[in-house]
Order: sequence, then C-alpha cells, then structure tokens
Amino acid sequence: MEGNTMRDLKKILIPLAVLVSLSVSSCIPELAIPAKEPLPQTVSEGMARIYFFKTATHRAHQPIFRETDFVAALPPESYVIIEVPAGKHMFMLHHTYHSMALEADMAAGKSYYVYADIGAYAAQLEPITPGSERWDQRQQLMEDLTYVVLNPEKKADIEEAYSEHNQEKLDKARSPEGTVTRMTPEQGE
Repeated sequence: MEGNTMRDLKKILIPLAVLVSLSVSSCIPELAIPAKEPLPQTVSEGMARIYFFKTATHRAHQPIFRETDFVAALPPESYVIIEVPAGKHMFMLHHTYHSMALEADMAAGKSYYVYADIGAYAAQLEPITPGSERWDQRQQLMEDLTYVVLNPEKKADIEEAYSEHNQEKLDKARSPEGTVTRMTPEQGE
C-alpha cells in the first residue's frame, strides 16, 4: 500500500516541481516564446487550425497537450495556434488542481477558437462559438495578446515529466466519468 501512495504522490509532485521550477527561475528558458513570424493566413490542405487564448495575467505557463503530446504552452496574455489533421482530437490543459479536456471535432480548412479561462483555483477550456460576444472579439484578442510558439528546448522535459500523468488524465477524460468540453465542426470558420 505504501508503494502505491508514494507512486501516486510522485505523479503529482514531479510535474508540479517541473512547472514551478520552469515558472520561477529566470535562468531556464520559458515553455513558450514569442513567434518570430505569423502563420500563413490559409490553413494547410487537409488540416484544421485551433487558436487558444489566455488573457489571465498570472505568471504560470500552462502546458497544452494533444492526446499526450506536448504541443504548446500559454504564458500570461498570449495565444497559440496549432495546426492538426482534420478530425477528432483531445486537447488537455493542466492546472495546479486539475486538468481540463476539450474534444475538438474539426473540419479541414477551418479555424477554431478556444478561450482558456484560467484562475487561481479553477480553469476551463471554452470554445468560442459563432454569434457569441467572444466570437466578435477574436480579432481584437489577436491584436492585444502575444502570439507564442512552443520553445523546442523544453518539449522533451515537459513530455517526460507528464508522460504517465497525461495518459491517466486522457483515460479519465475518455471514461464515462470524465468531464470533457466538446467542440463541433460547425463551431469553426
């Protein structure tokens, strides 16, 4: 029984320690860095594009995973753009107290927008839907926030720190007890 408790504790403490050390130390490169060039306006053939916006100002860089693959990080007041093959994808964003999952069913050639509502004690991934107030604000968000890309120097460290943790979170999200926000092909443009 003690072995299981220690293993469970390590699953929580190791990823948390990695994030804390990456967030606190100015000597270690950030998880995300400002993009040097914008993405082309058109979505690549057979692909879909998803934008994640974070307006919160606290320091933590929130890692974003597609399935268990570390694909982006959201520092304060930033947005990321991820291009993926059209179809269903599970995105997860880890918060200190829990993880959020977004099942996105995306059509080729379309762009989708997600607001990462991240507070001190809770967070959620909220699709920005056509006709909503945030839908009308998405261009302004891109002007006001910093477009960032994944820092390739940190990818392996984060994937290693979260590997076992991510698979468990993914399995839980896909289970009948899982809490997943869903986004449909119609929610893109």
